[in-house]
Amino acid sequence: MLGRLGHVATGADGIFVPPPKDAGDTLDTTRDPDAGGGVDSVRTANGDILTGKVTEIGLDGVLRLAGPQFSGEVTILRSSLQTVDLYWTLGESALDKIVIANGDYLLGEVTAISSKAVVLESEVAGPIRIPRKMVTSITFAMGEGVLVRSNFINDRLKPWKIRGGDWLVEDGKLVNTSPGTTDAVHAELDQKEAVTFVAKVASDRDLRCGLVLFADTTHGHYGRNSVYAGVINNEYHVGYSQNGRNNTAARRSPGRKIKDGTLRFAYDPATSKAKIWFDSTDMGEIDIPHKRAKGKYVMFVSNYQSHTADLQVLRGIVPPHESTGAGEDETDIVEFTTKDQVSATDVSLTDGKLVIKTALGKLEPAIEKLAQIIFRKKGREAPPLVEGDVRVSTTGSRFTMQLKELSEKHLLGTSSCYGDVKIRRNAIKRIEFKIGK
Repeated sequence: MLGRLGHVATGADGIFVPPPKDAGDTLDTTRDPDAGGGVDSVRTANGDILTGKVTEIGLDGVLRLAGPQFSGEVTILRSSLQTVDLYWTLGESALDKIVIANGDYLLGEVTAISSKAVVLESEVAGPIRIPRKMVTSITFAMGEGVLVRSNFINDRLKPWKIRGGDWLVEDGKLVNTSPGTTDAVHAELDQKEAVTFVAKVASDRDLRCGLVLFADTTHGHYGRNSVYAGVINNEYHVGYSQNGRNNTAARRSPGRKIKDGTLRFAYDPATSKAKIWFDSTDMGEIDIPHKRAKGKYVMFVSNYQSHTADLQVLRGIVPPHESTGAGEDETDIVEFTTKDQVSATDVSLTDGKLVIKTALGKLEPAIEKLAQIIFRKKGREAPPLVEGDVRVSTTGSRFTMQLKELSEKHLLGTSSCYGDVKIRRNAIKRIEFKIGK
């Protein structure tokens, strides 16, 4: 990846996209392609499923599939394909995240921003130039202050560990498959200052889950000593464990039955106060009688079957973003790591230098101070969805494009948003067909 201060030359429209670096693949060591079981799966439009090795999807419009169960190579017309799931080995670092107006999202490092385009250096696809009018928002990972981050989107459990129950990571989510039991995953984290735990979770039935901070052990329901917040049906409770005994500090109702949402729980050992939010609603501040000054673990507890898209622990007391991605009509919204916000008439990033123009003057903060940019709604365009488009999901990103061909090394495609795209084969998880008109 290019460093933050890596040189990006400017051209007539303000951005020159550097050529891809000549580097070898970095394999995800959590998946061993030689360990067996590394097969591709092809589903046709009429529901047939074939497994084997997809050798190519050629310019002649034919997919070729090989396998020991076939007497020769199987060929399938591209027009008959529904989905192709590929065995992937290349991981993708969760750095900056760009959201496109059509719902696509790309992970990488934002290296340049001009009035015309945004440039992203992607681990799986190299440098990508995206028209700025098609970009909804940019979230900067370097400025998030994330202490523990889930990586479920890459089908990885780490850094979380299973304490008990039946858990698996599937389709980018952490899934608890044990009904009616108290199951948990935990992560190690030295806690001496204020932190915020965020869980984006859903359940097919009533939601019953808990977030645990400042735990000294992973034993028991919430650890032997800890502070915790939980959801049970249509109410939440905040409490603390003291020498293995659980005590309730507050129990309140959000006024609705809870089946899904984002639960956010914060605790400050300096004041011994906790705060809790459901989605964007502040549910108040609670005094914790038993002061917890330090902890070794954080835990996520689930009593029923649940699907968790994200688990993060952030430094400090971090309320939900007031900005939801809607943006303003005439200005961009720039949010800093301090949660301060400014309305900007223009934002640019060139050669590592960030410039924010506002009605009151010009700001030039370090890019590490930036948390998010939400671009104005006026002039925003979604890339057109046309017949023949496919949706390519990699280990962390999603591209919509016209597929040219797939080989053993790369997928080649093109789109009005990304231009010509070359994606590493070993980072591709799925190709969805028949998504256009």
